[in-house]
Amino acid sequence: MSPTFYIVLICLVCLMQFSTCVLVEFPGPCPHRLKLKDIWYPKNCSVCECLVSRFVCRRCPLSKTQYNTTICYRDFHKKVLFPMCCDSDIKCLGEDGFDSNRLREQNSPIGE
Repeated sequence: MSPTFYIVLICLVCLMQFSTCVLVEFPGPCPHRLKLKDIWYPKNCSVCECLVSRFVCRRCPLSKTQYNTTICYRDFHKKVLFPMCCDSDIKCLGEDGFDSNRLREQNSPIGE
């Protein structure tokens, strides 16, 4: 089956489980020399696909919990892939286990 089929399937699961996904489109070539139709899972709990002259990423819906993104990040469950990793906690500066690298990942456009 084609990679696009899997992207559609993932979004359907996301729609059923989380009501909505966030679709983000980036112009230009795919990162890391990926090729047309390649799919990858960035660290920020999303799934991305290379398309012609752009790539798209499907991300978790926005958190219903409001938090300051300059000092807090969503602590996604890293052991499972999108969309199951969308179940997350909020981790803030000064809390046990806070990781400043995760804060930078959150604020990166492709989560790298």
